[in-house]
This record gives sequence, C-alpha cells and structure tokens, in this order.
Amino acid sequence: MMEQAKKVCFAHIPHFNSKAQVDLARRVIELAPKGMTKVYFVSGGSVATEMAIKMARQYHLCKGYDTKYRVISFWRGYSGSTIRSMSISGVTHRREDHLPYLLDFPHIEPPYCYRCPLHREYPDCDLYCAYQLETVIKQEGKGSIAAFIAEPILGVGGVIASPNGYYKIIREICDRYDILWIADEEITGFGRTGKNFDVDHWNVCPDIIAMGKGISGGDTPLGGTIIHERIFDTFREADRTGDFMGQT
Repeated sequence: MMEQAKKVCFAHIPHFNSKAQVDLARRVIELAPKGMTKVYFVSGGSVATEMAIKMARQYHLCKGYDTKYRVISFWRGYSGSTIRSMSISGVTHRREDHLPYLLDFPHIEPPYCYRCPLHREYPDCDLYCAYQLETVIKQEGKGSIAAFIAEPILGVGGVIASPNGYYKIIREICDRYDILWIADEEITGFGRTGKNFDVDHWNVCPDIIAMGKGISGGDTPLGGTIIHERIFDTFREADRTGDFMGQT
C-alpha cells in the first residue's frame, strides 16, 4: 500500500485508471464464474449493492424498458445501510426507524428449511419457496421488476443456507421474466464457503455479483461489482448513455 501511495493515491474511476486497479480486476475475474468479465470497484459492501441496483436499472433502460426499477429480495436478508440498500434489506428491526425513507420494494421468504416460514418440509416441498419469486413477479407486475437480489447464505438474518436446486429455479425464473439476478456475495465471496464464490456450489451463474469484505480481508475499504459479459454488451451496444456511479 505504501509503494502504491508513492505512485498515485487515488484515480477517479470515471476519468482515470491505475495499474493496481487493472491487475486486481484481472485477479477477481480469474476467480469469478465463467462469463463474469467486468469489474467495478467501490469503497465497500453497501455501495456495491447500490451499484448493482443502478446497473440493473441502466440495463433495462438500455433495452427500452423504463418501467423496470423495482428489486425483489429476501425477508431477513441484509444488503447494506444506505437508503436503497436498506430498502432491499429485510431485517425488520433495522428497517423500522427508517421506513418513511425506504423505497417500496417487495420481499419474499428465504429458503429456511430448518424453520420453514411456508410450513413445508424439504425435499417433499419441491422447493415451493423458490417459486414464491415467480408469484411476486406476477403479483407486482413483471413490467416493474428489474432484479432479484439475495445473499446465497444469509448472514445477519441467521446463517440461512439454501437447499440444493434452489438457485437453479431462481435462475430459470429470472430468465423467463427478463430480470437480473444479483448475488450478494459480500460475506460469502472469496473462499468463505469452500468455493471462490458461493454460487459456484450450484453450477449457476448470476448476472451481477456484489462483493466486499473478503476481497481485502479488512485491510482497506473495498468492494465492487462483477458483471456478466452479456450485461456489459447491452451497455456497450445501446444508443443511450448513463452515469453508473460517481465516487470521489
């Protein structure tokens, strides 16, 4: 860090770059699921989920769907402490004081097999909880839903891990309704579950990964998003341009 500081302390991402940043992005891409080929760094996890939501919105605007802006997430999930990341978070006691500011984003129950909130039992349930995503998409109107975001293993919400097959169904539903799947891997990424990322356990690939914490081991404030090539292609090929994030 001292050697880098001798060269440049900070390069504002929208205008400049640095070799350290490029090298780190390459290393992250080597670890990421196949097809995840672009990285955008920010200062921490909350900003990473903000960034992922902004990217989802930008993606749909590039495709001409200006009504798609809402994000579905888990009750008990936690994705940050900013207003938008709190809106998608589902830890109720952390939301109460801030409800007047929070956005009207829908939530679904997580795949909590130990104490199933839907009163089912795995595996006889046929992963009924996963199809709650499709139910809410239909109820809210598929034309308004931009993305689904979830921690593969809920941390703050109680260390809740998903059963086999859950995210395969989630991937299929997201593809069916043209919504992006954002994997919030701020806690689970970079080897914390025995794979590079937790989604690697399920042989499915999200559209965006939000990352934080593990990437720097707590040595420096750092987070970011990893973007699938097909999402970036939409940005690159679109007639319109948009501002993702300005961070100084």
